Amino acid sequence: MRIAQARRGQTVPNLLKNGSTDRAAEELTTRAHRARRRLPNLGTRIQALRTGGERNGDSLLRLHGEQKQPTEALVHQRRHCAKLEANDTIFRIVRFVSR
Repeated sequence: MRIAQARRGQTVPNLLKNGSTDRAAEELTTRAHRARRRLPNLGTRIQALRTGGERNGDSLLRLHGEQKQPTEALVHQRRHCAKLEANDTIFRIVRFVSR
């Protein structure tokens, strides 16, 4: 019951201020046990986050490469179209002059 009271707004500093060192000690012990139980899980979570981050980084690089290819293809296509238009213009000029 004392720990439940501590959780209902009685922080450790407040408990100490009110002279309830036993309840403060119980609350700190409870927090320490909770933190100790979470430690192994944190290592697993950190590793999962690292693995996910590496996977996401690889995906981002792959997507960038996939985006870059169509962009380069469009640039190449535009250059080719410009060259065709220039050749067509030259052909029309030569045809006009040849008349």
